[in-house]
Amino acid sequence: MLQRGFRADAIGLALAAFIAGAAAASEPTAATRVDLAYEIYSGGFHVLSLELDLGVGATGYDVTAKYSTTGVVGWFFPWKSVARSEGAVGPHGMEPRHHRTVGEFRGRTRTVEIDYHDGEVAAVRLDPAPRDDEERDEVPAALRRGARDPMTAILGMVRVVSDGRTCDGRLPVFDGRRRYDFVVRSKGEQKLAPSSLSSYSGTALRCDFDYEQIAGHWRRRNPDESQRSRIRTGRAWLAAVIPGAPVTPVRVEIDGDWGMTIAHLRSYRRSAAAAESPIGPSAVARP
Repeated sequence: MLQRGFRADAIGLALAAFIAGAAAASEPTAATRVDLAYEIYSGGFHVLSLELDLGVGATGYDVTAKYSTTGVVGWFFPWKSVARSEGAVGPHGMEPRHHRTVGEFRGRTRTVEIDYHDGEVAAVRLDPAPRDDEERDEVPAALRRGARDPMTAILGMVRVVSDGRTCDGRLPVFDGRRRYDFVVRSKGEQKLAPSSLSSYSGTALRCDFDYEQIAGHWRRRNPDESQRSRIRTGRAWLAAVIPGAPVTPVRVEIDGDWGMTIAHLRSYRRSAAAAESPIGPSAVARP
């Protein structure tokens, strides 16, 4: 249901990345904060709920994503996680300072802490360590260079290209455990039909993306495993749902070996104004 090689935590971070990036697509003239909620289905089952709080000011940003399994999946596989990214907004784009993730699966806690210096990874703390994490290899320091946490990476890309209404680019991402690239392509505007699962219908900008595994994923039992198994594809539709606010993902699809994972926008609202940099504390609340 949640496919091997693209688990619930990867799906949640990928979705939160696209939401955060698109929701802050325009250069803010004043501080902005929005709350977004999504319901995620896989193989026809309701599997995840995601709540996202995003604040962007003239000199700083913060993103907090809370996601958890739900429905039948939540009953058999109880899992919840909180991820937070924060950093500076400067003349050269988004510069991360900290990324934190705290997750809990069947009573076992998993944590990721990444600190940055001058936009580069300076320190990584993981629990459990990669060697104890389901046959996962550690990402070498050389592969971390130039990579950002998933939410900061896409937030920066979308802000840069938003004026042209395109979403093309290759984004190197390091989420603490995995190193991968998002390869994004603009597909123009399309119309989304009304749906009982979504709060939005109408015209939206479609952005297709590939999730290309590079390092830190599960070790492959078959060294000749095809390239296709190392790439996940998906699509995101972006639209303006809050008057005066930037565009927001209203639907996200991720292809998998046993079906499609689909995220629907359930609700959205503008919340209290964001402060200047840094916005809020760097600590992540426990899930």
